[in-house]
Amino acid sequence: MIKIIIPILLSLSALGAYHDTLPKGVRTFVYKRVQTGEILGGFNDQGKFESLDQSFTLDTSVVSEIDEFKSTIHDINQVAPEAYKKLSIGEFKLGAKADINADAFALGIGITDKLSVYGFIPYMRANVAMDLKKTKENTYQEVGTNLRSNIDCPECQSIAQIVSDELPDVTEENFQSIITDELGYKPLGDWQGKGFGDAELGIIYNFYRTDTGGLAATLGGVAPTGRVDNPDILQDLSFGDGQWDVFAELGGAKSFFDGFLTLNAFSRFTYQIQSEKKLRVPFAQGLNISDSSGMFTEKLGNMISATTYSEFRVLPYLYINPGFAFEKRFSSSYESSFGNANDFLAANTDLEKFSYKVQLEFTTITLYKNKKFPLPGKLIFGYQNVFKGTNTPKVSQLEAELRLFF
Repeated sequence: MIKIIIPILLSLSALGAYHDTLPKGVRTFVYKRVQTGEILGGFNDQGKFESLDQSFTLDTSVVSEIDEFKSTIHDINQVAPEAYKKLSIGEFKLGAKADINADAFALGIGITDKLSVYGFIPYMRANVAMDLKKTKENTYQEVGTNLRSNIDCPECQSIAQIVSDELPDVTEENFQSIITDELGYKPLGDWQGKGFGDAELGIIYNFYRTDTGGLAATLGGVAPTGRVDNPDILQDLSFGDGQWDVFAELGGAKSFFDGFLTLNAFSRFTYQIQSEKKLRVPFAQGLNISDSSGMFTEKLGNMISATTYSEFRVLPYLYINPGFAFEKRFSSSYESSFGNANDFLAANTDLEKFSYKVQLEFTTITLYKNKKFPLPGKLIFGYQNVFKGTNTPKVSQLEAELRLFF
């Protein structure tokens, strides 16, 4: 299943422009709500849409250790390798769709007029609906015909009889049994989960400021507080990456026409620190199921991102903010004693994502400064859509955010 990541970005600027930090002693509390639309799939390694559905072909590499097939499959491999390659019990499709919502909570404080610190953590809730269907029948007849055609092989004739008459046909119900009893997974079906995601801590320094703009740098880290994939559950979702990250961010803003228009841009580099994880040992590249697990040293790919957005002041208390974001994650790497499994896991772990965003922002900061409103704050409504990418889910989401300053 394509991994689904909900992008929750919380900027703690007090006045709107990216470089603005909180004044000394001023604190902010932020609550943000994110609700995805129904997630049906994502962009594959070629940039084409691919359903969350997973197809599994139960071929010899999967069922060679299952008691009902072990002896016959071994005999076929010994006397007729070509027939062995063609033997399949059938193909099954796990239909899936998901929806996720998150509540993020943040606190920030101005240490000086140029230096602010912040932290935030999301709380996630996810639902995955899944159903199982058999999409392709077994190849017993084809393999039996192939074996019988080898008239110079007496053993082939007897094995052909076994393939045609004795190998069991696997139905949807039998597939569930293979998944649980033979491969050791939890039962397939709908899945619900909730819990905290990864927490972010950062420090922002405004090192350059003019009347119409400025620059700021942010350093921080991401703590592995979110749940990770359970290797024994095929249909679950992770709420975090399971390792520490460190990041550096640089950006700035420039306003025009007496503040009617403000252009903002920033970029971030994230280094993901390697960690030890228990993962399934894949049979082959692209085959997502396995009958064994093992410990791997996982180094998730480092990430770079760039975001630009504009703020149009419609009224002293109303802004429209369109924006665009790009994110790239480089390939991950794996180390273990499982040989080719390291390369299988690393395949197609790079990621690119393009998204656009538009926000409607109501602010009482100017009104508060002019003593026309009792409390400084912001109320923001937004929409974000991932419209292009590779190895990334196609996600649209609605956002609502409340910021209070005190």
